[in-house]
Amino acid sequence: MIAAGVPLLCVTTSPVAQKRRQVTVPEEVAQQLLNNDEDGELRAETIDLNNDGTPELIVQGGCAAVGNCSTWVFRKTKSGYQQILNDEAQVVRTREVGTHGYRDIVFQVHGSAYESKVSTYRFDGKHYHLNGCIYRNYSYIDKKGRFHIRKRPQLTKC
Repeated sequence: MIAAGVPLLCVTTSPVAQKRRQVTVPEEVAQQLLNNDEDGELRAETIDLNNDGTPELIVQGGCAAVGNCSTWVFRKTKSGYQQILNDEAQVVRTREVGTHGYRDIVFQVHGSAYESKVSTYRFDGKHYHLNGCIYRNYSYIDKKGRFHIRKRPQLTKC
């Protein structure tokens, strides 16, 4: 079953937030993903990442218990939909800055209530590639074995 109308766990920090909208997953995209052993529960939103008037498609499916989902970004071409990014995300954001005309994309996944990974992707003209990654940890265990929560996360490069 292809699901529509279920909101993605996406936010954006750019003015395009008002232009983001939920859509039904196009059949061509659904078939590509379902052929790759996805569970069939897909949801999608559109967002114009390169300001060309043709929105790109963000699709999520195969979500884990903590809410991290397989996430794909597609662009529409003359020959159909082309996948330009594939990774796991719970939260998807875009940035104002970008390369080759496309905004950078930030994926966030959670390992627990206190730990997350934030990955930034840049467009190379054909696909998005990992540009940077950090782990954020809001907890620690002291020398006596006691659990503590930090007010500000400890940041570590991936």
